[in-house]
Amino acid sequence: MDEHKICFIMCVNDDAYAKEAVWYIRHLKLPDGYHIEWQCVKGAMSMAAGYNEAMKKSNARYKVYLHQDVMILETAFIENLLHIFRDPKVGMQENFPGMENCMRHSA
Repeated sequence: MDEHKICFIMCVNDDAYAKEAVWYIRHLKLPDGYHIEWQCVKGAMSMAAGYNEAMKKSNARYKVYLHQDVMILETAFIENLLHIFRDPKVGMQENFPGMENCMRHSA
């Protein structure tokens, strides 16, 4: 497991949305020593199956499951994520407190 890797996972059926989402991911501030990857899964039987497929392919310590049409606007997203996971009692986080207005859903 790579303790300094963050993997963004998306099930994709619209390449334009996915391309835009990846653009925002690539522009996030990245703390020193950390790196990112993204996996766009196409043709999955279901979103859960696609997420599971990508999860198994990544050795990243942190995985962010993202709908293809959600754009991360908060450039400090990764720093905020790492701050939350410093607490050893936290193993999974569905929503990030204070981040409600930091993502945009494309409609």
